[in-house]
Amino acid sequence: MTNPLEVPAVWQVRDDPAGDREPWEAEVGGQRWRVRLNDFPEEPLYTVIVDGREVASFNDWPACWTRPEGAPGAAPRRVRAEPGGEGDPYQRREFEREAEKFIADPGGPPGGPSASGPPEAVH
Repeated sequence: MTNPLEVPAVWQVRDDPAGDREPWEAEVGGQRWRVRLNDFPEEPLYTVIVDGREVASFNDWPACWTRPEGAPGAAPRRVRAEPGGEGDPYQRREFEREAEKFIADPGGPPGGPSASGPPEAVH
């Protein structure tokens, strides 16, 4: 199979409510392609699935792929996620970054808040 990351594809946002983890789909050469959001940073950010089979994982959206119109930065529907919870890994990382800003403590653990795991929620 040709490397799918080098094949032009025009992606659409799925209407299926189960599409939160696989928010984009495309038809390429008669095959159904989907992009899954993975548990980043523990895994690559995305995996492309062709006809139900995982074929490649990647972090950077290929230049030859067209992102869905109206999807800011190609972002799917957002699901608010607490660190370690279910939902969009983008949203979880954004939450962690914001929390790190608020709990930055010079007397904290060496290496900053992320050295000891996910930051605690700020109340």
